[in-house]
Amino acid sequence: MFPVSKFKILNMPDFQETNWYVITGPPCSGKTTLINRLSNLGYTINPDISRAFIISESKNGFNVRRLRKKENEFQKKILSLMLDNALYLDKTEIIFHDYFLPDNIAFLKLSNLEIPVEFAKSAKLFSFKLVFICSPLKFESDDVRIETEHDQLQLFELIKGVYSSLGCKIIILPPTSIDERLNMVKAFL
Repeated sequence: MFPVSKFKILNMPDFQETNWYVITGPPCSGKTTLINRLSNLGYTINPDISRAFIISESKNGFNVRRLRKKENEFQKKILSLMLDNALYLDKTEIIFHDYFLPDNIAFLKLSNLEIPVEFAKSAKLFSFKLVFICSPLKFESDDVRIETEHDQLQLFELIKGVYSSLGCKIIILPPTSIDERLNMVKAFL
């Protein structure tokens, strides 16, 4: 069940103005590396909540496949955690998000799941200064992700589609070095 009620989500205004940026992309696109570099430069970041949740649960004996066996329920939990987090962040502060609410829709679409109304509404709660979408890099498996290289490419397209449909200004970061990507992001600030 959602700690933040559906009623509260459904009755919030769309696109609350923020000074937030999103750095997103499919698994193995370098987004977390880029976010960490921005953090090292003193920027405020909001880390990937789904990765943190999976790591936390794995310490309690759950593995990622078990957690994501019911993808719809997993995504509902991630949505709830993201909303709990987002509703208390300062909208006037420059914050870089490592994945954000609209990304949940891309992951549901990847699994061919229906998009519940609270997901659609939550994707429209906040405006963003810019959305940086990292192009896929060489795919590598790890203990947290279940996606495949094929999924990586599909998610790249799905993420672009979701943010485009929301009217967000999108910058595609090419598959270049971290320093080049960092310079591209800083050029837009």
